[in-house]
Amino acid sequence: MFDLRPFIGVALLPIAALLGLLIWRYLFRSSSRLICQIAAFALLGALYQFILFGPFVDQKRMVPVQATVTWRPDLGPDAMEFTLPDTFGFGGLISRDLDVAKRMKNLGLREVTVNVELTYDFGKARGMSLVFAYADGLLFAPYTER
Repeated sequence: MFDLRPFIGVALLPIAALLGLLIWRYLFRSSSRLICQIAAFALLGALYQFILFGPFVDQKRMVPVQATVTWRPDLGPDAMEFTLPDTFGFGGLISRDLDVAKRMKNLGLREVTVNVELTYDFGKARGMSLVFAYADGLLFAPYTER
């Protein structure tokens, strides 16, 4: 995906120059033109930084998603994979947690709700946390190979 935000920042430079000129010409005629230009650049720079790094970036939310449970004996005796739907955008999670395995075996679940933490930028999912997740209400740490 192509990011337009740097180009928007460059496009704001002539607007800041024009704004500084207008501020000097109509509002603060008695003050220095340079001070008005610096103030306009600082104001639009702060606005651009707010848009770039403000409350729209790096938002974390817990999202519930239906997952299919498949056992993975090739990874260990109690290893299971939670396969997430293709429309979700992420493949799946692997768990080696004994408590989660016991619960899935005892209940005989094939479909389970998995809560994962997603990171959003401007409303679009950017990444999924692999530190923790919840399977049917049980907290587990997803298995990641190193």
